Amino acid sequence: MFEDWPVTFTPAPRRIYDPPIPVVIDLGRAFARTSRPAHRGLALRVKAEGLHLTGTARGLLRAWVRTTSGDWIGLCEVELHSGNGHGTLRTHQWCPSGAITPQRR
Repeated sequence: MFEDWPVTFTPAPRRIYDPPIPVVIDLGRAFARTSRPAHRGLALRVKAEGLHLTGTARGLLRAWVRTTSGDWIGLCEVELHSGNGHGTLRTHQWCPSGAITPQRR
C-alpha cells in the first residue's frame, strides 16, 4: 500500500492492520457535505436512490496515516446504503480519526 512513500524518521507516520480492525464510522463526520438544508427541495428519486451519509455504519479499519498537520486519518472499508435501503456500495474511504470508533465486542 505504501510502496511509493519512503520514510526516514521513526516512528513511521502510518500503520497497516492485517487483519483489519472492526470499527463504527460516524458517516456525518467522515464525509464532507455541502451546506444545503437537509432534504429541502430534493426530488423523491434523489432521496430514495442517493447514498445515505448520516448516522453510523460498521466497517473495517485497514490503515492509519498521519497528515502534515499532525492529524490521523484511517482507511476504512464501509458499506454505504441508498436512501431507500435497496442499494449498497462497498467502498474504501479515508476518514478523520474523530469519525472512527473501535467496535465493541
